[in-house]
Formats: sequence, C-alpha cells, structure tokens
Amino acid sequence: MDSLFAVEADEATLTFQAWADGLPVEANANISPAALLAVRNVVMPPANPSPGTSPGLSYSPRR
Repeated sequence: MDSLFAVEADEATLTFQAWADGLPVEANANISPAALLAVRNVVMPPANPSPGTSPGLSYSPRR
C-alpha cells in the first residue's frame, strides 16, 4: 500500500469515528474514493486470455 493511500485511509477512519462520536467534522473533498470506501484496487490477469493477445498487453500488436 502506498503511503498517500495509507494516510488517506487513516484520515477516512478518523472522520467516520468523529461522526460516530457526534463531532462536527467535515470530510476532505480531495480524499481518494478507494480510501473513503476502504477498498483496494487489485488488477488481476484474465483467467482465460483471449487468443491473439500478448501477455501483459491489452491489445493485439500488429505485425
């Protein structure tokens, strides 16, 4: 996890905790949506690669 995402995730956690405690806290409008929702984006290779594509490329190279 990169450090900026870790800081934003901590900030989101503290913001939600403050709301739960009834404190008047405003959420940061510039926070990453992934950090706010506490999700992680994971890119996985396709289970069954399409024939004619090269591994690691999202397109078929022309020859």
